[in-house]
Amino acid sequence: MLEEVVRWARSTPRLKAVFLDCKVPPAHTELILVVAEALRRALEQGPVGVPFVCLTPYAEVLEVLQAVVPTTGRSHDVEIPAGFFPDRALLSAVARARAAGNAWASIGRPLFTIGGWWTYRQTIQADLAQMRAARGTTLPVPPASYLCWTINRTCEMRHLLRMGVSGILTDFPARLRRLHNRQIRQDARRRVRHARQHAHCARGETPGSVPPCAEDMPPSSMTRNGRRACPRRAGHRLRCGGEATQPGGLEER
Repeated sequence: MLEEVVRWARSTPRLKAVFLDCKVPPAHTELILVVAEALRRALEQGPVGVPFVCLTPYAEVLEVLQAVVPTTGRSHDVEIPAGFFPDRALLSAVARARAAGNAWASIGRPLFTIGGWWTYRQTIQADLAQMRAARGTTLPVPPASYLCWTINRTCEMRHLLRMGVSGILTDFPARLRRLHNRQIRQDARRRVRHARQHAHCARGETPGSVPPCAEDMPPSSMTRNGRRACPRRAGHRLRCGGEATQPGGLEER
């Protein structure tokens, strides 16, 4: 099975990484060795252009994997316990990754925790701030990537993408890809808008005096027929795409 995964990774050029979720408990060391040996043999058959990252909540399992397959990446998963608002100071995935020298930090979305999503977001926000603050410092270095799992709700995917996490594990990859592509387009428009504002500032113009362009306007400025409104001056009606619009984006009746 692992050999098929490795062959698939070799033939898929757009991959960034392959994550192997190892749920074998430390009490079954013999099973861990079987998995690690199979992965080592599969990787030795030829070069793979993407890293393989092993995820596990058990430090003992990570030690076995590192001893048998030292070329793979590893992440010591953080699993938020069930209950009422757990202590976020004990849930840092970045602190755990720095202590173990891992290049990846990962944290799971809690399912049976009161205030779980709030705790999850606050923990991730603190971890990302810690990663930014620790870059360029001495040992222990912070992890290079931050992974969230398992995120299936669209609103949660969108929120984590905006926060700037490195990766998201989900059961709905097409949905995540669609949201990610949309964010890429929005970021590109935002960079163009900022560049335009800087250009106007360089010419001595006030950014607030520059009329907005149709593609820079939010979705709330849409007309009822789906076209964007371009109210460049309040109180005046302009024709946008062949439709008369009022300021605020509502079509005149």
